[in-house]
Amino acid sequence: MKLSLIGVAALMACAPVMAQEGGIKTAVKGTDLTIYGVFDLSATRFSTTTGGGSETTTDVGSGGVGGSRLGFLATRSVNADLKVGGRLEAGINMDSGRVASSTNPGEATARTDRVWSRQAYLSIASKKYGELRVGRQ
Repeated sequence: MKLSLIGVAALMACAPVMAQEGGIKTAVKGTDLTIYGVFDLSATRFSTTTGGGSETTTDVGSGGVGGSRLGFLATRSVNADLKVGGRLEAGINMDSGRVASSTNPGEATARTDRVWSRQAYLSIASKKYGELRVGRQ
């Protein structure tokens, strides 16, 4: 049992690194599309002792380190100097399967109605003039 727990812990530690190394890439008629994701799921087991005995509880939760996300990144070369692109990134609660809410420091309440709760932007980039992004980053 202890050996399998060590194996699961090692796999969970390596998962974010493997997921961020490239994702799934495809090219559709000059457009580069990358589908990527990080799935962060944690299991916690703890014991409490009271005067009447002890109680052990196991809990599964989402977002133990950095939060789970699924994203799509697309870029297309218009000519030798100009590229256009965009990114859509959704937060996911792995324990419930629901969209993860996001709260900006200026917002009083969490936004639970926003599907693309993480990055969502369009961009235009030039080797000569730099890059312009419009949206949420």
